[in-house]
Amino acid sequence: MEQIFLQLNKNLVYKIDKESHFINETFGYWNVENGLTDLRVTRILSRRRSDFRGKVLKSTLIVTKNESIDQLNDHRLSHIDFPAKIGYAITNILGESVNSTVIYNFENTWGYGDMKKPDKLIGMMGQLVRNEIDIGGTVLFITPDRVPHIEYLSCTLLARLAFVFRDPPLSQVSNLYYLPFSGMVWICGIILVVVSTSIIFVTYQFSKDNEQELISTDFFVFSLCLIFIYTSYTANIVALLQSTSGSIRTLTDLLNSNMELAVDDTPYSRFYFSTETEPIRKKIYETKVAPPNQHSNFVNVSYGIGRMRKGLYAFHTELATGYKNVKDTFYEHEKCGLVEIEYLRIVHPWHGIHKHSPYKEIFKVSLFKIRETGIQAVELARRQTHRPTCVLIDLEFPKKGDRVKMKYRYFTCRGCEPLPEGSKERFEEKRTIGRIITWNRDTNAGRNILYKGLCI
Repeated sequence: MEQIFLQLNKNLVYKIDKESHFINETFGYWNVENGLTDLRVTRILSRRRSDFRGKVLKSTLIVTKNESIDQLNDHRLSHIDFPAKIGYAITNILGESVNSTVIYNFENTWGYGDMKKPDKLIGMMGQLVRNEIDIGGTVLFITPDRVPHIEYLSCTLLARLAFVFRDPPLSQVSNLYYLPFSGMVWICGIILVVVSTSIIFVTYQFSKDNEQELISTDFFVFSLCLIFIYTSYTANIVALLQSTSGSIRTLTDLLNSNMELAVDDTPYSRFYFSTETEPIRKKIYETKVAPPNQHSNFVNVSYGIGRMRKGLYAFHTELATGYKNVKDTFYEHEKCGLVEIEYLRIVHPWHGIHKHSPYKEIFKVSLFKIRETGIQAVELARRQTHRPTCVLIDLEFPKKGDRVKMKYRYFTCRGCEPLPEGSKERFEEKRTIGRIITWNRDTNAGRNILYKGLCI
């Protein structure tokens, strides 16, 4: 009886999938003296059975451009279908970690619709719900209607979506001629000019001949004061012309501004914008993104970033994709003053799997290992473009005789003259506006970059 019990409990039997052969797994043995002896390497099931023995896994990638299918490993074009390309890299590493090969289907949408009717659900979501694929290759957002039907494994992409625009100049959103002084200063100044002029005029009319010379002196002093006020006023105007407004920082400001809005033409953007219920967001969509009886403003990234460059245009996109275009097409000074305003109320996307998949725990542990060992961060760094650095943001105005180093370029204000001949850095053109000296076209940089220094 003891021998029979021992033989029955010596091995555990399992299969990787329905079509595979049975695999014996050593469990242990039992005897009267020692009882049960456990021979398993570990009691954690996901560790013991993480070897899929060359099984072929099925996955799906979401691509919006057909050429992306042949460019999944091309880092130069990583901003095109960026979620699919980073998902492709992470899923391949996942497959290698469990000793399997991954084959991919390609869809053009994640799948949006009634989750209670999986037979009619299209895209990657339909395949996950019907258990047609082993894992989703492209990450997807967590939404309440998806949670009962699929399992979320790990966040492999810190995706950010927002409206991006160049902070408009102050001159385009405000009346510059009114801004140098406050309202009370304007009122007091006008009253002072009217009263002083009236007093001088009346006094001049009723004065004697020997007093007119004194009045002329008073009038000269009064005119000189007006000139000083006018000089201060115009100096403030010049400073304000170079300033940005800083008046658009919220969705409400964006709605009430004269700025045009557009959205990257992707399936998730069309779905989430059209289903938004929050009043401000809904009004933005209905009045500026997709007005009734008008052409909707869903455009491609190249067009949207190009229009954004011209100003008074906000473009909603995935920031890694948008900033890659900004980095490639904007001049250095145009990269300064970019503003981001988030619209979608969603969390970072996660990898998904069928709700009752037997591989759920194994894949989840493997994806966590990929993230914790830094492999995921390396893959993201290879493909993800961050916000461009504004090289002029730290520019200091030099005083007379100072020499300032800025990104390996030098300029001097000694006597308001450029660097002497033979210096490593030379400038083709110098022009002076008052006491502001400006050099354009750095011969070493090869592009128009604006440098300013104050000569005292």
